[in-house]
Amino acid sequence: MENRPTMLGPKGLIKKHEFVRTIIQCLYCLGYKKSAVSLELESSSSCKSMDFGLLESHILSRNWHACIDVLYGLDELTEEIRASALLLTCRQSLLECLIHGDDSSTLSAQRKQISALYLGREKVHKLGFGLLSLKEMGLGKVDDAVIIESRKILLSEMEKLLSTSFNASRKKIGISCGNGC
Repeated sequence: MENRPTMLGPKGLIKKHEFVRTIIQCLYCLGYKKSAVSLELESSSSCKSMDFGLLESHILSRNWHACIDVLYGLDELTEEIRASALLLTCRQSLLECLIHGDDSSTLSAQRKQISALYLGREKVHKLGFGLLSLKEMGLGKVDDAVIIESRKILLSEMEKLLSTSFNASRKKIGISCGNGC
């Protein structure tokens, strides 16, 4: 038996779980946190897509190769958005290598990972320059709390970057929550 999603709307274009997730996101945006949490629990839906949840778990566990695999597996991303997300992921990976004082791994990773991503020469040079600038500022002396915070910042940047792809159902039904949500 095929497990097809329930479709809503007069033309059957909206997946029920996407619609519920959009409502949850809008409730959060409008400040109705208790209602959003209640709907999440009752519907067994999450505010975040399954793909973003998977990406989030890989980022927080420092599994950079899996992050890259997830980003390549997202069919709904444009090549420009995918390249930007891959660059953010590689930047964090390289930054953490630098923070741990592993310059040789940083250089090796930059050669292997960045060249495999088919990013433009300008983006690669910009990334390298940014990392070298951070190294010169003495970033090598940080604790785990700073690393965790930088991963949270990466998640926030990814969420903003990928939100247009993950929130396509909002466009289908014409919902805008305001407040950047």
